[in-house]
Amino acid sequence: MKKQLRVLLTIIFILGLAPINFSEAITQNQINAEVQIVCPDNYGNWQSGSGTFISEKGIILTNKHVVTDKNGEIIKNCFVGLSNGLNTNANFSDKLIAQTKYYSINSDLDVAILYVYTSTVINNYVNIANSDSSILNNNNQIEAIGYPGYNDMKLTKTAGNYVRPGNSYHEKLKNYFEATTYINHGNSGGGAFVDNNLVGLPTLGISTTEGEKYFFLSISSIKAWLSSLLGQDYLSSLLAYTPTAKPNISLPDDHKPPYLKQFSLYLINVDENGKQIHAASVGKEVPISIYEFPRVKFSWYQNCTAEYCVTDDESQVKGYYYYFGNNPMANPTQEGKYISSTQLLPADYTNEVVLPEIFTAQENESNYFILQAQDTNNNISDKLFIFEYIYEQDSFKDITDIDIKDYNNNLIGNLDYPTNTEIPVCLTTNYCSGNVEFGYVINTIHTNQNVLYLYPNYTYNNNGLTYYISYGEDRWWANGDREGLSTKNSYIKIDNIASKKMVNVFIKPNLYSLNSFLGKHHVLTINYSPTLNSKISPSDKTLISGKWDSSPSWVKLKFTEIDSKLTDRLKGTILLQVEARGEAYYVYPKDSKRYYMANGNEAYRIMRYLGVGITNTDLNKVKTNKSFAKQHSGKIFLQVEAHGEAFYIDFDGNAHYLKDGNAAYAIMRNLGLGITNSDLSKIPEGNL
Repeated sequence: MKKQLRVLLTIIFILGLAPINFSEAITQNQINAEVQIVCPDNYGNWQSGSGTFISEKGIILTNKHVVTDKNGEIIKNCFVGLSNGLNTNANFSDKLIAQTKYYSINSDLDVAILYVYTSTVINNYVNIANSDSSILNNNNQIEAIGYPGYNDMKLTKTAGNYVRPGNSYHEKLKNYFEATTYINHGNSGGGAFVDNNLVGLPTLGISTTEGEKYFFLSISSIKAWLSSLLGQDYLSSLLAYTPTAKPNISLPDDHKPPYLKQFSLYLINVDENGKQIHAASVGKEVPISIYEFPRVKFSWYQNCTAEYCVTDDESQVKGYYYYFGNNPMANPTQEGKYISSTQLLPADYTNEVVLPEIFTAQENESNYFILQAQDTNNNISDKLFIFEYIYEQDSFKDITDIDIKDYNNNLIGNLDYPTNTEIPVCLTTNYCSGNVEFGYVINTIHTNQNVLYLYPNYTYNNNGLTYYISYGEDRWWANGDREGLSTKNSYIKIDNIASKKMVNVFIKPNLYSLNSFLGKHHVLTINYSPTLNSKISPSDKTLISGKWDSSPSWVKLKFTEIDSKLTDRLKGTILLQVEARGEAYYVYPKDSKRYYMANGNEAYRIMRYLGVGITNTDLNKVKTNKSFAKQHSGKIFLQVEAHGEAFYIDFDGNAHYLKDGNAAYAIMRNLGLGITNSDLSKIPEGNL
């Protein structure tokens, strides 16, 4: 089967909040300490985020990228809007301006500190002196607050639970922690609280095949940075500074950037000639899957009122900054490219646009597509989303069949897995035509055995296996991430079948495959049936999935029930199909499979491929010692200390020299044993 590439897709959203119901743990002081920040750069652009007062002097804690322009330069002065309470817009009537004083130069620490130009005492602020995020555990509820763009820039709060340190997911998130508290784009620099303590800043929201993940810059990392920057008495140093020379700048009437209420993205996969071969949408209601295509284009909606549309309330979306590369923390305005809306290509639906650039993902690495939008009044959004794109060779579909053995290692069954030429999975539509290899097969068997050994076979010699086992219903369309095991063995042991009742098997043909399994990697379901008359029996129907424009179909696929006594008796023999045209087969002793010898060349190829090396000394012993030779009956030896000459040992202990294809074919047919079609069907077919 032709190899394909698969793509593991993960979407990362940046900063924002969606309202949910939870207990009122965030205090009114914390609500009033929240601010909205709007920053003008030197190029006529505006961007915004959130922050938290941490001192009565008007010191604000926020994310660095809120105050960083498109060239990576720090924006020196920003407008500050005060909180009017939950579900209300910030108040800019006081025309407060803040100076950016401190910021991290570490790309893994997204933090900045601003000072408001004011002599007025700030009554509502959060004291970080005793804040500590290092003691967080799974019993802690994390509540977040900020000004998300999708909620019309209104102050919003959400709640969830602490999960784990950020570097458990990605090394670049070592200064962050993960929580189930929902965040979305537009709330950079807001506050995250446990009881009365500020424990972090909402920074990244990630939607993966495991579900949504949200990350917060930890207050302990921020305090460690302050200590290294200002010394152990950093709080006193922070209070000692007072900004002077307030700038004369004005806040524009439109300072609201473009936003996206509900994530939606369309993926267009193309071949090496740019021809579309597959497409899929991902979003809130569409599960993220694994795809196998390295070349991809992206499409989305703009300038419309739908929740899944990139839009702007005061003007129109003028263009986009975008990035595709290996850095999930990249800023498209600095490290990416810009394209105007007029340069985007029209798509099939109204307001849908396509980015014309084709991206090629790096193999076995995380690739990220990041998008920011700019409106006609030059307001630049926060990162609307970050889309993690991981692909590996989609070799799981290269499986040809699975040998099934019982507890005593007797071969009892063989399951066939058809190629995509046998199962066309892409019908001709406006989006897809021809046979595109992204279908897959789930075989189902019944057994009365408590232990089975599975030996998957591929079109090549695979280096071990990566696999995942689950029990009970594990639906093929479910896209929850599954992490399994790797083995150097060529088999997988399945035990406790009687107690588990239903076993689901996910397999990839390499020890070093990505250890992440989705529904499409599900190749076999085993059902326990104690009253079954035979050791193993196939289901009446097999699931064929992956058709681009139709529902999965159920078909009857080939299954060979193995007669282990028959195969043991016939190991090493040459079989002639006497009820057909006398076709010749060699039963290889090592795997008990029959290999079809269509002609002399094929017979010679099989003999040499399945032969084992033998020294001159042992070969002479075979030729002169019948007792020794009979111990190796049915084997093919290759004289490795000469020119690799091939010899077949018959069951009388005679060594037959296979000089070439014609000689091999003649000898094989002369030594052949007739077999009926019925008995032949009980011996599994082998493929080189």
